[in-house]
Amino acid sequence: MLSRKFYKLLVEVASRRDLRATDKLLLAVLADRISQNGCCCPGMRSLAKDAGLRVATIVESLARLEQHGDIVVERQGSGRKNRYRLADRSATKSVTVEKRVQAENRGLRKLMEVVA
Repeated sequence: MLSRKFYKLLVEVASRRDLRATDKLLLAVLADRISQNGCCCPGMRSLAKDAGLRVATIVESLARLEQHGDIVVERQGSGRKNRYRLADRSATKSVTVEKRVQAENRGLRKLMEVVA
């Protein structure tokens, strides 16, 4: 059985007019990668691959998301992967990591029940 990955975009994020579509997509990709410690450390190329965007677009979107206060970037230094956290005001934070992991274990049908 093939498993297909999808990214959830909450209505609160989708309806925001202050973000571009690429910013919203990147926010969903980052939210999907957040671990139990509340952060993720993806490289630019893997973010670009997951989002289907160019690396330059990822860099621009990350800067806008940080400027708008949706993410917090912990810079690790030249040549090292940065650490990303979703800011508390981010609407993607409304589904906790714990609930997301439990929902993924129950499958797609149960995930929709958790979100609803």
